[in-house]
Amino acid sequence: MARILVVAGEASGDRLGGMLLEELARIAPHHSFVGVGDRELGARGMEILVPSHELDVVGGVEALSRLPRLYYTYTVLKELITSREVDALLLIDYPGMNLKLAQLARAEGLPVIYYVSPQVWAWRPGRIKKIKRSVDLMMVILPFEEELYRKAGVPVVYVGHPLMDVVRPVLGREEFRGRLGLSPEDEVVALLPGSRRQELDYLLEEMVGAAAILARERGTSFVLPVASTLSLEEVKERWSRLARYGDINCVIMQGDTYSAVAAADVALVASGTATLEVALLGTPEVLVYRVNPLTYMVGKRLVRVRWLSLVNIVLGYRVVPELIQSKARAPLMARELVGLLDGGGVAMREEMARLREILGPPGASARAAQTVARFMEERGL
Repeated sequence: MARILVVAGEASGDRLGGMLLEELARIAPHHSFVGVGDRELGARGMEILVPSHELDVVGGVEALSRLPRLYYTYTVLKELITSREVDALLLIDYPGMNLKLAQLARAEGLPVIYYVSPQVWAWRPGRIKKIKRSVDLMMVILPFEEELYRKAGVPVVYVGHPLMDVVRPVLGREEFRGRLGLSPEDEVVALLPGSRRQELDYLLEEMVGAAAILARERGTSFVLPVASTLSLEEVKERWSRLARYGDINCVIMQGDTYSAVAAADVALVASGTATLEVALLGTPEVLVYRVNPLTYMVGKRLVRVRWLSLVNIVLGYRVVPELIQSKARAPLMARELVGLLDGGGVAMREEMARLREILGPPGASARAAQTVARFMEERGL
C-alpha cells in the first residue's frame, strides 16, 4: 500500500485526476492519496491539503497576487516529501510548481509519475532536460508528444486523451433547447468565458457586447453554461450589470455544459481545454483570449507555436479563428460568429471530425490507471 502525493493546481487537472483516481480505485484500491486538488479529486477520497482553486491563475503578472499562497503550498508539500510521509508523486500538469516538486522528490529518492505533459513543444523547450533528470515516467495525452519525449530519452507512455471518455451531451439538441424555452429553429450561440474569475474580468464584457450586436441585428439567442469553479449568482449579476442597456435573450445555467454546447449552432470560447471539448462535440467555434498586456508581451516572446487552440495545434493548421488580445473585442467576435452562422460552420464541422481519429479511442483514464498501478507494483509499492 502506497501513500501517493497528487498535485493538480488547476481545474482541468483536478477533473482529469479525478477520472484517473476513479479508475485506479477499481484495480488498486489499496493506495491512498493526499495533496492539491478540488472537488473531483476530493470526491474520489483524496485528502485535500490545499484546494486548487486557490492557486489557479492565468498569466505571470496575475500570479503575483497568489505568491503567498503558492509559497505556503510549496512548503507544505516540501515537508511531506522530505519527511518521507509519502511514497511516490503523481503530478498533473501545473509545471510551475510540479517540476520543482519533481526535482525535490528525485533528490529524496521518491518515484515520480507526471500525467499531462508541460507544453514544452509550445514554450521553454529546455524544460525537457529537467524532466529527464527528475521524472521516472511521463504519461502524455496528445499523440505527437510521445515521440518528442522518446527522442529526449524520457520514459513515456501515450495513454490517449481523457476527454474522449467524457465529452458527450446528456440531452439531445431539441430536448435541451426545449428545456430552455428555445425552438429548434432559433439561432443559438454558446458563450464560454472560462473557468476562472480572471477570465470573466477580461472576456465577459466583450462577449456581452458581441451578444448585443447579434441580438440586435439577427435576433440571436444565447446560452452561457457557468463552470463549476465559478458562482452562478455572481455570473448572473455581472451579466445583468453589463447587459442592462441591451435586449439579449441569454439563458445562464450551471451543469451539463456539453448538452448546452451541442445544442448551440456555434460557440464563443475562452482559450484552453474548452476549445478541444467544443470541437469534440462538433460545434463550430471562435477562440478568444485576453490577459494582462505585460503577461501577453512576455509570453509572446516565449511561445513557439503558431496557434493557441488545441484544435489547430493537433490538426496542424488553422481551423478555429483566434481573436487574441486587442482583437478580442465585441465587433470582431460578432463578425467571426456571423461568418460561421452563415455557412462557415459546415466546413469547420468536417475538419473537427478528424480530431477523434487523431486522438484515438476512449479509455485514456483506464489506460493511465493501469500504467500507474503497474509502475507502483514494479517498485514494490
